[in-house]
Amino acid sequence: MQHPDRKHQLLRLVGVLTLIVFSITSASASLDPEQHERIIIGFQDGLVQAMDTPDLSVSDFQVLTELTELNAVVVSASDPDRFMEEVSQCPGVKFVERDIHVYALETSPYVPDDNRYAEQWGPEMIGAEYAWEIEQGGSSVIIAIIDTGVDYTHPDLGNYIAGGYDWVNNDDDPRDDHGHGTHCAGIAAATINNTLGIAGISQSAIMAEKVLDSDGSGTSSITAEAVRHAADNGADVISMSLGAAESTHIMEEACWYAWEKGCILVAASGNDGATRVSYPAAYDTVIAVGSVGMTGSRSTFSNYGTNLELVAPGESILSTTPGNAYGQKSGTSMACPHVSGVAALLLSHYPGMSSLEVRDRLTETADDLGSPGKDTQYGYGLVNAFAALGGEEATPLTIESDAVVVVRGEEIILTITGEGYREYWLSVDDAGVAGIEMYPQVVPEQQDVLPGIPSGGINGSAGFDETECRVLMPGSGAARVRYATGFSTAAQPFTFTVTDPEDPPFSDAITVSVTPGTVTITAGDRDRFFFGEEIPLNGTNTDNRSTWLYMTGPGLDAGGAGLSGPGMVQVPVMEDGDWSYV
Repeated sequence: MQHPDRKHQLLRLVGVLTLIVFSITSASASLDPEQHERIIIGFQDGLVQAMDTPDLSVSDFQVLTELTELNAVVVSASDPDRFMEEVSQCPGVKFVERDIHVYALETSPYVPDDNRYAEQWGPEMIGAEYAWEIEQGGSSVIIAIIDTGVDYTHPDLGNYIAGGYDWVNNDDDPRDDHGHGTHCAGIAAATINNTLGIAGISQSAIMAEKVLDSDGSGTSSITAEAVRHAADNGADVISMSLGAAESTHIMEEACWYAWEKGCILVAASGNDGATRVSYPAAYDTVIAVGSVGMTGSRSTFSNYGTNLELVAPGESILSTTPGNAYGQKSGTSMACPHVSGVAALLLSHYPGMSSLEVRDRLTETADDLGSPGKDTQYGYGLVNAFAALGGEEATPLTIESDAVVVVRGEEIILTITGEGYREYWLSVDDAGVAGIEMYPQVVPEQQDVLPGIPSGGINGSAGFDETECRVLMPGSGAARVRYATGFSTAAQPFTFTVTDPEDPPFSDAITVSVTPGTVTITAGDRDRFFFGEEIPLNGTNTDNRSTWLYMTGPGLDAGGAGLSGPGMVQVPVMEDGDWSYV
């Protein structure tokens, strides 16, 4: 009901990148927010405004949460439809929507009596065992588990790091009180080769963002806050084994924010067996993951549709559970962290990869299932960790030169081919030359070429930083590196060697010879001059040196030929190599 003394209620919008504060009080002392519906109100960026709102007919509402970073607030309203209609007409309001429920996407668990890794059929199915021969992942890559939290005391989750948050209880202790998040974390990144329990797909760091309560339930607003928080606190991969049946602006914008920050977002497709992909998986910025069983067929519970991108193992998956235990769960929630782990492996192996490049690599190397090409049942197919790391088609490491012989003063241009996004080392082998100035040297400020290699270098190299460099291979798998030669460069063969620092025997070499240039001199078409005439001398010099003239003959004393004395005179060489002297 309305109270006359509250006729002029204030809706205040204050922006610090739009800090929003509602100062609307409930008109009813008996207002119970739990019996009302949660509404999200989003505001335009940069808005600073105060509005008098005497015409709002719905007075039974109150502010529950201020979403400062998201430029929004969550309120509780007794008549949500009317409230949303009226507030949507207010100036500066960007959107008004229900704060819908999100929930863990698992099916009823099946607990077996078998033991540990032998039960993990998922890693083998996606080629992880072969992939681990190439890359096992590292703590430099962070996977954010947005879920019910993580039991970070579990002995098989020793790679847990701080930095997450408990959005349910509003504290910095995102410990799991349900089990779903701990299970997902173990699939993605449980410690390998520690004689305990299971092996996670990638040995990455785990950060927990708790958005689901002890019942596995949460809201889109706090999930959106968690996504943004993870992106702002170093997450490389954001794994979301949760979903909702409908889209919200707040969640879509949070996913877009994280994608723009360079995060790889992965989410479960849903467990209704329906021809629709749940949100946030259905957003363009998110990799939607469905589930398959041991035969490779789509799980009957797995949602599918045009938004589906990949599938992964999701039935009877063994993983970590709270209380230092292990258990099996099924659902697209279990498929999702398989893909998150493979994405983390890629980032560990190819640290220069962008989020889009990781996503493309995952889809391009997936094992095609169902109809040829991308389809609604399996997307691009089953994620393949080994193929994604280049294991199925090993790229040879090669080095070539534009020319096997160069004239001193010219550049040596080398082309290296190998695996994209890898780092290789390039050096000039020691050919017995005494001084660094006698070697070809790396031309500075080349893109993706860093002079010098780590201490110790490559065996047999000259040992000078200017002759060695690190080559950061672009995605194309080919890079060009330029070496300069100068007047001090020794005229002899030099051997250039490119090496994979992670596998030193994997290398290639090429020899390029440096030869001295030529020097010519001419006095035109005359070979005799009269006394008193000037003698114009011209020539070429392709040896990148100054030309020195030495004159001999009668009369070349203190006054002869303009020389202060018999001997040498230096002539500068122009850029085209020509010189002249009168």
